[in-house]
Amino acid sequence: MKDILSDTFNYINEIKMCDTILMNFFQSSLWKNKIEEHDKNQIVLPIFLFFDDYEVGNPLGSHSGIHKLGAVYLTVPCIPIHRQASLNNIFLTLLFHSSDRQKFGNNIIFRPLIDELNYLKETGIEINTAKFEGNIKFELGLIVGDNIGVHSITGFVESFSSNYPCRMCKIKKEDMRKQCYVDMTLQRSWEQYTSDVSEGDVTRIGIKEACVWHDVKSFKVLYQVGVDIMHDLLEGVCKYDMSFLIFYYDNDLKLFLEVINDRMVNFDYGPDKGSKPSVSNIENIRKHGIRQSASEMTTLVRYFGLLIGDFIPRNDPVWYLYILLRQILDLITSLSLQKGSCEFLQSLVAEHHNLYLKYSNLCLKPKYHLMLHYHTLLKKFEPLVFLWSIRFEAKHRISKISANTSSNRCNICKTLAIKHQLQLNDMFLKGTSSNAI
Repeated sequence: MKDILSDTFNYINEIKMCDTILMNFFQSSLWKNKIEEHDKNQIVLPIFLFFDDYEVGNPLGSHSGIHKLGAVYLTVPCIPIHRQASLNNIFLTLLFHSSDRQKFGNNIIFRPLIDELNYLKETGIEINTAKFEGNIKFELGLIVGDNIGVHSITGFVESFSSNYPCRMCKIKKEDMRKQCYVDMTLQRSWEQYTSDVSEGDVTRIGIKEACVWHDVKSFKVLYQVGVDIMHDLLEGVCKYDMSFLIFYYDNDLKLFLEVINDRMVNFDYGPDKGSKPSVSNIENIRKHGIRQSASEMTTLVRYFGLLIGDFIPRNDPVWYLYILLRQILDLITSLSLQKGSCEFLQSLVAEHHNLYLKYSNLCLKPKYHLMLHYHTLLKKFEPLVFLWSIRFEAKHRISKISANTSSNRCNICKTLAIKHQLQLNDMFLKGTSSNAI
């Protein structure tokens, strides 16, 4: 691809010059420790792996589940931001039937990819172009995905109603429901993890099996698994918060839902009109399940103050919950942050959780607990917005379109993999990645 290597090296040099701004995984403490294992003159680039299951057929049809596939995508997070947004720079790495992984296990399914990652780490690839000639090695930086997907491939329990549902600490589910600060004494350590795996009691440790990815040299699951703010925040915490806020103002302040919906429909969202929030109904709000997509929820939270702010009494205590949610969303979705933002995020999340417990009279769900770890992960990984699954899940669309145009489902994984390879070959021949689907 034209100039991608030189653009990447220029971007890395730009990143290295920024000591006070968090803007890329390349700056993270985790990656700095990783590259110390290599010769200082060796070029080493990080790799992110994303895993997710998706249905290529009708998920509600009579054959749903038969062609449910598991996909692993690969990205290089240190390429320039404008290139990271292109689906053509998200590469299909592994494709398999989800039922095969359940039958044969993670070790069999992911073994070819693990061997390939070790090869890229130890041997690398030789590059010979007009602008660069030399060897580049790659190292697995993070595994990302939604919570269920990440837990399923790393050996943690997949049920978030289990006794110990968190992969980062050993808090009990009963204590999780009211926790506003992380208890550092409960953080999982590497020594504790190896002891727990040997013990093998799932109900007491929250671990089903040893992580297969430890066969990737120098990889440690406790330190190299990301979080997904799309599912945790936009489709989780924001959904619960906004449902509570709308229900509260509809009942206590008599701000009728029809008025809110009317304003949502007629408001001018400007550049965000493509992700205009959909109207809500009282049944979903009562169940704390307001239905919005991730992009629609982002727009709703950002514009909610303009939509109904004129109805809210001055110094209304519940309104401060929304203000905190808005601040957290702005902070977590920022492409660059000041280094002091980590402690600020910690205080915002703690205050937000405390107010939600106080005014909603509800318990905190597991996704609220995951937010308590965000400030620590922000220190280790840099901006969390680069870890979310929104662009990876958009990549599924290519396979879904290809599957719907194919009459043969005998080996759908091979069919889709070949089509991905042909598209990648076309991109290499043209020398550009600007025409993403």
